[in-house]
Amino acid sequence: MSSMKPVVNYKNRNEENNQPTEMSLLVGDMLDQMKSKFKAMGNSIMSRMDDMGNRMDELEISIGELMDQAGLAEAPTVPSSPKSEDRQTRRISI
Repeated sequence: MSSMKPVVNYKNRNEENNQPTEMSLLVGDMLDQMKSKFKAMGNSIMSRMDDMGNRMDELEISIGELMDQAGLAEAPTVPSSPKSEDRQTRRISI
């Protein structure tokens, strides 16, 4: 009887060893892309929040000016208790 050695296909074995490396590179690239997109979205959100804050500041100034023009810039009247609150004397402070 002759002893036969199993045939090992080294090409396939090398490809199998490279697959995890290729997969990890692919996953790494995808994670980098996601990180980049996440950072861009975060920057965009922060920029929009800053713009909204500026608009709110401008709106507050405009409302204050309108209240001054209408003579409503007085100190707000505070009722002594909620039961005796008079809706005509209540003022809104901004």
